[in-house]
Amino acid sequence: MVSGGIAQNGADIIITTNGSFATGNIFSQTVMILHELGHAMNDIFGAGTSGILNDDSSVPNNTQVSMQNTSLIVNECFFNGAPPTNPILLP
Repeated sequence: MVSGGIAQNGADIIITTNGSFATGNIFSQTVMILHELGHAMNDIFGAGTSGILNDDSSVPNNTQVSMQNTSLIVNECFFNGAPPTNPILLP
């Protein structure tokens, strides 16, 4: 889509209420959201916009690539790759 001379793309992120997101703790849920937002950045602004690589089923060794993506999030977004000692608790 073009708006005001600027090409605009979109991305959908679907979070289901079953599976590892629903059963994970706030730290793992945060990591998952950031991981998926990295994919959305690439979809919206172009490949290479984020450090997150494509890890869908068409990619050889996609499970390994997904784990590398998750490690990147943990190591770059959290102090020493560890969850905060005083996390914000949501109701």
